[in-house]
Amino acid sequence: MALCFFIGALVLSANMSEPSSAVTRDQSTTNNTSDSELPAHMPNDNYALGEYYFIQNTDSADRYDLQKAKYYFLEAIKENPTQHNKAFYNVGRIDLVKSRFVSAIYHFEKQQEYFGDDIPNVYYMLGLTYGFFALETDSQQHWQLAEENFIRFMEYSPESAWPRVDLAWVYFSQGKYEAMLPILEKGLEHNPEQAWLLNTYGLALLNTGDKEAARQAFLRAQQAYKKLTVGDWQQAYVENDPQSWNRNFELFGDIIESNLFLASQE
Repeated sequence: MALCFFIGALVLSANMSEPSSAVTRDQSTTNNTSDSELPAHMPNDNYALGEYYFIQNTDSADRYDLQKAKYYFLEAIKENPTQHNKAFYNVGRIDLVKSRFVSAIYHFEKQQEYFGDDIPNVYYMLGLTYGFFALETDSQQHWQLAEENFIRFMEYSPESAWPRVDLAWVYFSQGKYEAMLPILEKGLEHNPEQAWLLNTYGLALLNTGDKEAARQAFLRAQQAYKKLTVGDWQQAYVENDPQSWNRNFELFGDIIESNLFLASQE
């Protein structure tokens, strides 16, 4: 049965054919940015320039450039590693999007070394990183670290849907379908119309033999999806290329429809 899954707040780069060296620690500081490309009002601030190329909305999508963003964040770290409490965190996010998992883990751990739990989301990002890394390595240690980091993040944000969706993805990827149910059911108490939770809950139900309940969950997911906009997708997947927002938003709708079809078969 070909079930379709779409995890929470991240979609990896479409270029998954990078060599294995892509997941080694990437400390490259090559910069191809011309000053003439920058608006006149931009401050002479490496961290601000990193955000300029990384954090986008629908009106600034054309300047999204992960290589330039990473360069400027690393330059800011070189100047003063403690001046900006999200510089290491943002480099880790970029590495994760580019599937450079070892480098992402390195920078997230540096974030924790310098700033502790100032940015609790670092646990969420470590959960995602170890989860995607485990898909490559099939390492039980990586799966366990993904689980531990999502659970730790839930201590800071117990009502958030995202760590529950993604912890369920970790269990799903290991065939631990029963373990998905209580995690998702607790999430649905706080977010009963959250499309990602509902789609994932449908997958858990389908794989534990409750086909009719799964169909109902997918129907609810479909209705919840219809209330979403590309703007909602942008907020959920802010790290990703803005050019992918429309395409992936539509893909998520197709995934729910496909799962509903599977659950409706006799």
